[in-house]
Amino acid sequence: LSPFSLDALCGALVSTTPTPLLSEVHVALLRLLLPKEVETATAVNLGTGASRERIQNCVLPGRRSFTLLDEITWPEYLWEYCSLVRARGSLELPRLAKQLRRMDFFTLDLGIKVALLNFLTDELLQTSVVRTELETRFGLYEGDDDAAEEEEVNRREEEE
Repeated sequence: LSPFSLDALCGALVSTTPTPLLSEVHVALLRLLLPKEVETATAVNLGTGASRERIQNCVLPGRRSFTLLDEITWPEYLWEYCSLVRARGSLELPRLAKQLRRMDFFTLDLGIKVALLNFLTDELLQTSVVRTELETRFGLYEGDDDAAEEEEVNRREEEE
């Protein structure tokens, strides 16, 4: 996924026809999220230490291997992902999934498109891969601040 502007994203969201940007964004998000969900759902069959390749060869509840996820098939995978995580207690998700199932993604209201994208990004922020990356990037700064504060406290104690 290459960098894009907020204007490009807004333009893609309001479009009622398929756009490469929205397709790329959703495919990228789903490729990170689907292995986690399938791994959770199939841990009994594969064991907890299953390799990524074995997990990718598994199928979603609709009997679809997520190795077929691409810029054309992603709306169906999005619906299946919503169906997989529906039990997490989101009050909004069943309504969004129902709308997605009834209509083509690009013809949905802007609010529904944004809500679905927001849901996916929230899901992604809860994955260990993203959390580790955020801790790595921002943890360095927090650690530097903590070390600087500790050094300042030690310096003040020495002066007294």
